[in-house]
Amino acid sequence: MTKDQVQHMLNNIGYDKEFTVVFTKKDGTQRKITGMMEAPTKEPNGVSVSVRVTQGELAGKWRGFRLDSVLSIMEG
Repeated sequence: MTKDQVQHMLNNIGYDKEFTVVFTKKDGTQRKITGMMEAPTKEPNGVSVSVRVTQGELAGKWRGFRLDSVLSIMEG
């Protein structure tokens, strides 16, 4: 997915709604997380997104991903 496609999807999903994202980490491995974005307290940088993980072993923690590393996003 392009960075613009990812941003469009995230804008459509919005804050406090669960979604699943699959992305490539810096080390080349893939990660899948299910979580939600919370409204930012400062202006987003347009490069990366922070997500509060809602499922799995990382539940309750924050993880981030770069917009240009996303392979897929699915709402719900």
